Amino acid sequence: IEEVQKSDKVIASIILNLEYEPILYSQIAHHLIDTSKGNDVSLMKAKEFTEIVLVDYQKKIKENNSSLELARYPELIYLLREIGEREGNTELIKKSEEIESWFISKQFSDGSFPSKVNTTFSYVRGTGKIFEVLCLNQKKNIGVIEKVITWIMDMQYTEDNTFLVKNDIKEQILGGFRHDYLNQVVWIDATAHVLIGATRL
Repeated sequence: IEEVQKSDKVIASIILNLEYEPILYSQIAHHLIDTSKGNDVSLMKAKEFTEIVLVDYQKKIKENNSSLELARYPELIYLLREIGEREGNTELIKKSEEIESWFISKQFSDGSFPSKVNTTFSYVRGTGKIFEVLCLNQKKNIGVIEKVITWIMDMQYTEDNTFLVKNDIKEQILGGFRHDYLNQVVWIDATAHVLIGATRL
């Protein structure tokens, strides 16, 4: 508990110097929620960060902004639902459901998600991040989740598709995921998103 309180103080001390970035603000809100049991101040701060990200997301949606990167906003689904349930705020829960439906509507037929709106490019890190959040509501999203898993498995390095790869390289990539269809590089955070999502199933 003391370590958690210390980390909260550290976060609070540097917040004023942080430039806005949706993933960063969402992660801070997530941490504050996790440590807010019986602490209304932490929950209030989590809500403030969440609302900043929400306003940014809604602005880009309203403008149909082609620069909107999907992987920067899926945490809103969890944050709004969690805060809404703790506060008994049905409006926040409804917003969470609306955002979740919007993300699901963007899924490609192969199971992946686009990197940005109005593009056909998809990559494992982005799809994995969305997958990670959708897995929190497995019962509702089971069809979407199954499609994602099918696509992700096709992007995974296995013994079968690395037959011609040198052994020293194979040892480093086996089990990992290629970034996208053209980029063969394995990103550790892509694997992390997939694993986190899988542990929630």
